[in-house]
Amino acid sequence: MKFTQFALCIAAAAALILTIHHRMAMTDALEMSAARASMVFSGEENQPSKGDNAPGKEATQEPGKEPDGEEKEGAPSRLKHENGKTVIELNEETQSRIGLVVEVVKPLELQPEVLAYGVVEENPGESFTLRAPCPGFITAGSESVWPKLGARVAAGTVLGSLEVRLTAVERLDIQSRRLETQGDIDELEADLASARASFENKKKLNEQGRVVSDRAMEEAGTKVRVDEARLVSARERKALLDKLLGNKAGGIETVLLSAVSDGEVVQLLTRPGEAVESGQPLLRIVRLNHLIARIELPIGEIPNDLAGSARIYAIGTESRLFDATLLARAPTVGLQTRGLALLFDVKADGDDLCPGAPVAAYIARKGSPLFGALIPRGAMLRFAGSTRVYIQTGDERFEPRDIFPNSPTPDGWFVASGLAPGERIVIQAAQVLLSEELKGQIELEEESEE
Repeated sequence: MKFTQFALCIAAAAALILTIHHRMAMTDALEMSAARASMVFSGEENQPSKGDNAPGKEATQEPGKEPDGEEKEGAPSRLKHENGKTVIELNEETQSRIGLVVEVVKPLELQPEVLAYGVVEENPGESFTLRAPCPGFITAGSESVWPKLGARVAAGTVLGSLEVRLTAVERLDIQSRRLETQGDIDELEADLASARASFENKKKLNEQGRVVSDRAMEEAGTKVRVDEARLVSARERKALLDKLLGNKAGGIETVLLSAVSDGEVVQLLTRPGEAVESGQPLLRIVRLNHLIARIELPIGEIPNDLAGSARIYAIGTESRLFDATLLARAPTVGLQTRGLALLFDVKADGDDLCPGAPVAAYIARKGSPLFGALIPRGAMLRFAGSTRVYIQTGDERFEPRDIFPNSPTPDGWFVASGLAPGERIVIQAAQVLLSEELKGQIELEEESEE
């Protein structure tokens, strides 16, 4: 029993020694990886040290000193604090390696604006509903294909056809009218033939010694013209009846269904093969390049203080702005803010806006314009709840600066204060500068703890 306990104690001690050794090896590996990463960033990775190439020469420097006799220091820090400001120093080689690009800040003049939110709606004036002209069955022939939801159609495009549907009573009535019309045509043709013969005889007698008077000849000519007009009308009436019943036995007249305006199919209410009634809606087409944005003003905002124009973008796509024009005041107040709501006409030439999309609107105010700077989007970083940029104060010196963007523009953001036109701002590789700043702060904290 005592031997077993002694063996267990020996095994536990051996496991503890192996664990400590493993942790020490992992710590050394992490420290070497961090040192190597710092050397790669600074370009010092493959630089040979003094005396490395001398054959047979052993290192004889004192501990804590370099081969040239200087004291060994830690990895060079690029982060400094001068007069309460943070400064990052990067030489030209490092700037070129990380792809750092600097641009001069441009001035920008912008009208004061108020930020409001809303939703995009369809424009009733840009929608078209195709309805059935008469009762029948929807068909899609070989030359036309019934459109699908979301399809874009052009004005005049044949979307399908409608086979006229007649009841038995309606068909019997049309057939009886057709027979009556055919009888009228036969009677008028006979009358017209008699009238023409009478007119020709009277015309000859009038020319041969005026046996028949001129007046009688004119009356005969008038009778011919009247019979001709009645015959033409009867033939047209019969043609309409034939078209309605169909020229073939049991045939049904087909009516083409065409799009009146161009746009996108947003609603399909019937499909080919379905029976429809006269006036029944078949599908709806909307032009999505003209939409209406319903914008709810914050409580206390007065529409009379606004200029009537706005810049609107879908939430999450600040780089895609659309110009909007005030149409009218909405008949109801906003459901969310309980403030006044305005309707804006938005011209959208792409797929960035669609009905139902939430949008933000920068509505211009009346008054003097604001003067500030234009900041490219690539220069701004979101960090710790603020917006940060990096300013170049020297050839190898960069300073972080927090700004407050006011309004988006197609080329960036408008900043009223915090930056002056003419300053040089980093527009590419700003994230690398932020990483270097954070790394320098960690190194300073570790040194202060030691």
